[in-house]
Amino acid sequence: MQQHFPYFYLTVSTDTKIRQDGIFCPQCGDLITVAEGAGLSCICCSALYNFPREALLGWIGRIPSLIGHTVRGEFGKSGNVRGRPFLKKVHSRLRRMDDQSSDWLRSQFMTREDKIYFAPNVFAFYPNNWPRSGPRVLVAKEYFDEVLFTGSRHTHSDFHAYSDMGGNFLQLCIFGTWHQMTMRSVLQQRIVTKIIIDLMVADLVAVGKLNEVVGSLGTSVHSLYNWIGKSGRSERFQQEYNRHVQIT
Repeated sequence: MQQHFPYFYLTVSTDTKIRQDGIFCPQCGDLITVAEGAGLSCICCSALYNFPREALLGWIGRIPSLIGHTVRGEFGKSGNVRGRPFLKKVHSRLRRMDDQSSDWLRSQFMTREDKIYFAPNVFAFYPNNWPRSGPRVLVAKEYFDEVLFTGSRHTHSDFHAYSDMGGNFLQLCIFGTWHQMTMRSVLQQRIVTKIIIDLMVADLVAVGKLNEVVGSLGTSVHSLYNWIGKSGRSERFQQEYNRHVQIT
Protein backbone atom coordinates (compact mmCIF):
# COMPACT_ATOMS: atom_id res chain seq x y z
CA MET A 1 0.00 0.00 0.00
CA GLN A 2 2.66 2.53 0.96
CA GLN A 3 4.52 2.03 -2.30
CA HIS A 4 1.46 2.65 -4.45
CA PHE A 5 -0.49 5.01 -2.15
CA PRO A 6 2.06 7.07 -0.20
CA TYR A 7 -0.59 9.45 1.17
CA PHE A 8 -2.48 6.67 2.99
CA TYR A 9 -2.16 5.77 6.66
CA LEU A 10 -3.15 2.57 8.42
CA THR A 11 -5.82 3.23 11.02
CA VAL A 12 -8.32 1.55 13.34
CA SER A 13 -11.91 2.58 13.99
CA THR A 14 -15.35 1.13 14.77
CA ASP A 15 -18.76 1.16 13.11
CA THR A 16 -19.98 3.58 15.78
CA LYS A 17 -17.12 6.03 15.28
CA ILE A 18 -17.55 5.91 11.51
CA ARG A 19 -21.30 6.52 11.83
CA GLN A 20 -20.75 9.42 14.25
CA ASP A 21 -17.93 10.95 12.18
CA GLY A 22 -15.49 10.23 15.02
CA ILE A 23 -12.62 8.75 13.02
CA PHE A 24 -10.19 11.61 13.59
CA CYS A 25 -8.30 12.67 16.70
CA PRO A 26 -10.69 14.36 19.20
CA GLN A 27 -7.82 16.56 20.39
CA CYS A 28 -6.81 18.21 17.12
CA GLY A 29 -8.90 16.62 14.36
CA ASP A 30 -6.01 14.98 12.51
CA LEU A 31 -5.43 11.35 11.49
CA ILE A 32 -5.05 8.58 14.02
CA THR A 33 -2.72 5.85 12.85
CA VAL A 34 -1.12 2.67 14.16
CA ALA A 35 2.03 3.67 16.05
CA GLU A 36 4.92 1.24 16.35
CA GLY A 37 4.86 -0.22 19.85
CA ALA A 38 2.43 2.42 21.15
CA GLY A 39 -1.06 1.42 20.06
CA LEU A 40 -2.72 4.27 18.20
CA SER A 41 -1.30 7.76 17.85
CA CYS A 42 -2.36 11.04 16.24
CA ILE A 43 0.07 12.01 13.49
CA CYS A 44 -0.17 15.68 14.47
CA CYS A 45 -0.43 16.09 18.26
CA SER A 46 0.94 12.59 19.13
CA ALA A 47 -1.98 11.86 21.49
CA LEU A 48 -2.10 8.14 22.31
CA TYR A 49 -5.20 5.95 22.16
CA ASN A 50 -6.03 2.35 23.00
CA PHE A 51 -7.29 -0.06 20.39
CA PRO A 52 -11.12 -0.01 20.57
CA ARG A 53 -13.26 -3.09 20.99
CA GLU A 54 -14.70 -4.55 17.78
CA ALA A 55 -12.10 -2.60 15.89
CA LEU A 56 -12.11 -2.31 12.11
CA LEU A 57 -8.77 -2.08 10.35
CA GLY A 58 -8.61 0.42 7.53
CA TRP A 59 -6.74 3.01 5.53
CA ILE A 60 -7.31 6.75 5.37
CA GLY A 61 -5.64 8.87 2.77
CA ARG A 62 -5.69 10.84 -0.44
CA ILE A 63 -5.41 10.00 -4.12
CA PRO A 64 -4.10 13.25 -5.65
CA SER A 65 -5.23 14.13 -9.19
CA LEU A 66 -3.52 17.02 -10.97
CA ILE A 67 -6.21 19.44 -12.15
CA GLY A 68 -4.28 22.62 -12.99
CA HIS A 69 -2.03 25.32 -11.64
CA THR A 70 -2.11 28.87 -10.31
CA VAL A 71 -1.20 31.95 -12.33
CA ARG A 72 0.21 34.90 -10.40
CA GLY A 73 -1.71 34.22 -7.24
CA GLU A 74 -2.82 31.73 -4.58
CA PHE A 75 -5.43 29.02 -5.15
CA GLY A 76 -8.81 30.16 -3.93
CA LYS A 77 -7.55 33.55 -2.79
CA SER A 78 -6.00 35.62 -5.57
CA GLY A 79 -4.84 35.57 -9.18
CA ASN A 80 -6.12 33.08 -11.72
CA VAL A 81 -5.92 29.34 -12.34
CA ARG A 82 -5.43 27.30 -15.48
CA GLY A 83 -6.68 23.79 -15.96
CA ARG A 84 -10.00 22.01 -15.73
CA PRO A 85 -13.33 23.90 -15.78
CA PHE A 86 -14.05 22.27 -12.41
CA LEU A 87 -10.92 23.89 -10.95
CA LYS A 88 -11.86 27.31 -12.29
CA LYS A 89 -15.34 26.98 -10.77
CA VAL A 90 -13.92 26.03 -7.36
CA HIS A 91 -11.36 28.85 -7.48
CA SER A 92 -14.13 31.36 -8.19
CA ARG A 93 -16.31 29.98 -5.37
CA LEU A 94 -13.47 30.09 -2.86
CA ARG A 95 -12.67 33.71 -3.68
CA ARG A 96 -16.25 34.67 -2.77
CA MET A 97 -16.08 32.88 0.61
CA ASP A 98 -14.61 34.15 3.85
CA ASP A 99 -11.64 32.21 5.24
CA GLN A 100 -13.66 30.27 7.82
CA SER A 101 -16.28 29.14 5.30
CA SER A 102 -13.66 28.11 2.74
CA ASP A 103 -11.38 26.10 5.05
CA TRP A 104 -13.11 22.74 4.49
CA LEU A 105 -13.44 23.14 0.74
CA ARG A 106 -9.81 24.19 0.38
CA SER A 107 -8.75 21.17 2.46
CA GLN A 108 -9.99 18.87 -0.32
CA PHE A 109 -7.11 20.01 -2.51
CA MET A 110 -3.32 19.88 -2.33
CA THR A 111 -0.96 22.49 -3.74
CA ARG A 112 2.69 21.93 -4.60
CA GLU A 113 4.38 25.11 -5.82
CA ASP A 114 1.97 26.27 -8.54
CA LYS A 115 0.35 22.86 -9.13
CA ILE A 116 -3.13 22.08 -7.78
CA TYR A 117 -4.36 18.55 -7.04
CA PHE A 118 -7.84 17.34 -6.21
CA ALA A 119 -7.17 15.17 -3.15
CA PRO A 120 -10.20 14.40 -0.94
CA ASN A 121 -9.94 12.00 1.97
CA VAL A 122 -10.82 8.40 1.10
CA PHE A 123 -11.72 5.98 3.91
CA ALA A 124 -11.24 2.28 3.16
CA PHE A 125 -12.14 -0.25 5.88
CA TYR A 126 -11.98 -4.02 6.00
CA PRO A 127 -15.14 -5.69 7.34
CA ASN A 128 -14.87 -8.01 10.34
CA ASN A 129 -15.35 -11.05 8.10
CA TRP A 130 -12.94 -9.97 5.33
CA PRO A 131 -12.21 -11.50 2.83
CA ARG A 132 -15.63 -13.16 2.80
CA SER A 133 -17.13 -9.69 2.35
CA GLY A 134 -15.75 -6.79 0.37
CA PRO A 135 -14.23 -3.62 1.87
CA ARG A 136 -16.15 -0.42 2.51
CA VAL A 137 -14.72 2.58 0.70
CA LEU A 138 -16.20 5.85 1.92
CA VAL A 139 -16.09 9.56 1.17
CA ALA A 140 -17.74 12.46 2.99
CA LYS A 141 -21.12 13.51 1.61
CA GLU A 142 -19.60 16.89 0.88
CA TYR A 143 -17.43 15.21 -1.75
CA PHE A 144 -20.51 15.31 -3.96
CA ASP A 145 -22.62 18.09 -2.46
CA GLU A 146 -20.03 20.81 -1.85
CA VAL A 147 -17.01 19.89 -3.99
CA LEU A 148 -17.58 18.09 -7.27
CA PHE A 149 -21.23 18.32 -8.23
CA THR A 150 -22.67 21.36 -6.49
CA GLY A 151 -25.65 22.63 -8.46
CA SER A 152 -26.06 19.44 -10.52
CA ARG A 153 -29.39 18.44 -8.89
CA HIS A 154 -28.59 14.76 -9.13
CA THR A 155 -28.85 12.27 -6.28
CA HIS A 156 -25.89 10.55 -4.65
CA SER A 157 -26.96 7.23 -6.17
CA ASP A 158 -26.63 8.75 -9.65
CA PHE A 159 -22.90 8.93 -8.88
CA HIS A 160 -22.78 5.38 -7.46
CA ALA A 161 -22.58 6.46 -3.82
CA TYR A 162 -24.93 5.25 -1.10
CA SER A 163 -25.74 6.05 2.53
CA ASP A 164 -23.52 4.31 5.04
CA MET A 165 -25.49 3.58 8.23
CA GLY A 166 -26.97 7.07 8.33
CA GLY A 167 -23.70 8.90 9.04
CA ASN A 168 -21.92 11.69 7.21
CA PHE A 169 -20.19 9.25 4.87
CA LEU A 170 -21.28 7.73 1.58
CA GLN A 171 -20.15 4.28 0.50
CA LEU A 172 -18.79 4.01 -3.01
CA CYS A 173 -20.19 1.13 -5.02
CA ILE A 174 -17.87 -1.85 -5.47
CA PHE A 175 -19.13 -4.66 -7.66
CA GLY A 176 -18.39 -8.33 -8.21
CA THR A 177 -15.58 -10.22 -6.51
CA TRP A 178 -13.73 -7.25 -5.03
CA HIS A 179 -13.59 -9.05 -1.68
CA GLN A 180 -11.08 -11.46 -3.24
CA MET A 181 -8.61 -8.64 -3.93
CA THR A 182 -6.19 -6.70 -1.77
CA MET A 183 -7.13 -3.19 -0.68
CA ARG A 184 -4.43 -1.83 -2.97
CA SER A 185 -6.06 -3.51 -5.97
CA VAL A 186 -9.52 -2.26 -5.00
CA LEU A 187 -8.26 1.30 -4.76
CA GLN A 188 -6.26 1.06 -7.99
CA GLN A 189 -8.86 -0.65 -10.13
CA ARG A 190 -12.09 0.77 -8.75
CA ILE A 191 -11.56 4.00 -6.81
CA VAL A 192 -8.85 5.65 -8.92
CA THR A 193 -10.90 5.06 -12.06
CA LYS A 194 -14.04 6.38 -10.36
CA ILE A 195 -12.28 9.60 -9.35
CA ILE A 196 -11.08 10.04 -12.94
CA ILE A 197 -14.67 9.76 -14.20
CA ASP A 198 -15.97 11.95 -11.34
CA LEU A 199 -13.62 14.73 -12.39
CA MET A 200 -14.74 14.52 -16.02
CA VAL A 201 -18.38 14.62 -14.92
CA ALA A 202 -17.57 17.59 -12.65
CA ASP A 203 -16.10 19.41 -15.67
CA LEU A 204 -19.33 18.82 -17.58
CA VAL A 205 -21.33 20.11 -14.60
CA ALA A 206 -19.08 23.20 -14.48
CA VAL A 207 -19.76 24.04 -18.15
CA GLY A 208 -23.46 23.12 -17.87
CA LYS A 209 -23.29 20.26 -20.40
CA LEU A 210 -23.72 17.07 -18.35
CA ASN A 211 -27.36 16.44 -19.25
CA GLU A 212 -26.72 17.26 -22.91
CA VAL A 213 -23.85 14.77 -23.07
CA VAL A 214 -25.70 11.87 -21.42
CA GLY A 215 -28.68 12.61 -23.66
CA SER A 216 -26.47 12.51 -26.74
CA LEU A 217 -25.03 9.18 -25.60
CA GLY A 218 -28.50 7.77 -24.99
CA THR A 219 -27.84 6.94 -21.36
CA SER A 220 -28.28 8.43 -17.86
CA VAL A 221 -25.85 9.88 -15.34
CA HIS A 222 -26.10 6.71 -13.23
CA SER A 223 -25.58 4.38 -16.19
CA LEU A 224 -22.75 6.51 -17.58
CA TYR A 225 -20.23 5.08 -15.10
CA ASN A 226 -20.85 1.54 -16.40
CA TRP A 227 -21.43 2.66 -19.99
CA ILE A 228 -17.91 4.12 -20.23
CA GLY A 229 -16.32 0.80 -19.35
CA LYS A 230 -17.86 -1.10 -22.26
CA SER A 231 -15.92 -1.75 -25.44
CA GLY A 232 -15.71 1.24 -27.76
CA ARG A 233 -17.84 3.49 -25.58
CA SER A 234 -15.05 5.20 -23.65
CA GLU A 235 -13.88 6.71 -26.95
CA ARG A 236 -17.41 7.97 -27.68
CA PHE A 237 -17.63 9.58 -24.26
CA GLN A 238 -14.18 11.13 -24.71
CA GLN A 239 -15.33 12.68 -27.99
CA GLU A 240 -18.40 14.22 -26.34
CA TYR A 241 -16.30 15.41 -23.42
CA ASN A 242 -13.72 17.04 -25.72
CA ARG A 243 -16.48 18.74 -27.68
CA HIS A 244 -17.61 20.69 -24.63
CA VAL A 245 -14.58 20.90 -22.35
CA GLN A 246 -11.42 22.85 -23.01
CA ILE A 247 -8.62 22.43 -20.48
CA THR A 248 -6.44 25.52 -20.63
